Amino acid sequence: MIIVVFSILSIREYLQNHEYKYYNAPYTNCSYLVNRLCIYERGTGDPIVLFPYPHSGAMKSIVYSDLFSMLVSMGRRVITFDTPGTFSSFRKSEPSIDEMADSAFEAIKFAGVNGKIDIIGHSMGGLCAIAFVLKYPNITGEKLILINSLSGFRSSLKWGMPGSAWKWYSKGFWKLALWGLRLKLGFGNHFDHNQLMNLIFAVSFHNKSYFEPFPIVPEFKKLRIPSRFQWADSIWNVDFSQRLKEIRTKTLITGSKFDPQTPFPCVKELHDNIPHSQLYMFNNSGHCPFIEEKYLFTQVLRNFLGK
Repeated sequence: MIIVVFSILSIREYLQNHEYKYYNAPYTNCSYLVNRLCIYERGTGDPIVLFPYPHSGAMKSIVYSDLFSMLVSMGRRVITFDTPGTFSSFRKSEPSIDEMADSAFEAIKFAGVNGKIDIIGHSMGGLCAIAFVLKYPNITGEKLILINSLSGFRSSLKWGMPGSAWKWYSKGFWKLALWGLRLKLGFGNHFDHNQLMNLIFAVSFHNKSYFEPFPIVPEFKKLRIPSRFQWADSIWNVDFSQRLKEIRTKTLITGSKFDPQTPFPCVKELHDNIPHSQLYMFNNSGHCPFIEEKYLFTQVLRNFLGK
């Protein structure tokens, strides 16, 4: 349901690749720069693709994430990319599920991977991973990891935010709805966007000490919202629930007891419909178990990849 309030046609122009200037995001040289798509490759061993986030809710490149460093430390050759319109990818942002799957395909090919490759994604990155596996089954490897993810817009509408985080009569519920609506009608700005992101992500951590707020400064009121905010519009009709049975890859699905973005019904739907899947639930995490229960998550991931 979090996507509903973001799905009215926008009349705004959007701000691209703002992170270095306004978020003090660290700059990292691309391993490959292909048609303005920044591709990263780190580590050695069996290759795995880590999907970046397709939306505007990231303050740093996926290459600086806990997941990326975790996979490299496990002896994997990790391939990823900056989503178009963010960080070092200056390709025009045209958000869609196919854009993400095709960008991953480009990254794999330009990294020189021959044969099949494992896939991993968190949250909406997991949704993009599902799209990739269904579109490119011939190069999908033996392992697929979906971390606190979902099958598409329908499951978010049915089980997700704001209803999973707040009662309908609470302030948070209506802030999410009204702030999102304001942005999509063209009356918002970058300041409003970051307020909305903080509202969402603050409630997405069980241990609030892990929450890193988006910067809120008066100058942001003069800026347009990030281009990837359009992602919500692009997945209105995305629903892979009826195609999950086509996935024949061994799949690890994780969920968390205190996750409002992809609550238990979302991950259970994936587990019930992906034939060769296993579900692991974390009991002391919100939406990011690899941050809040890092040691346990590392063990679970290592065991799965090692099988």
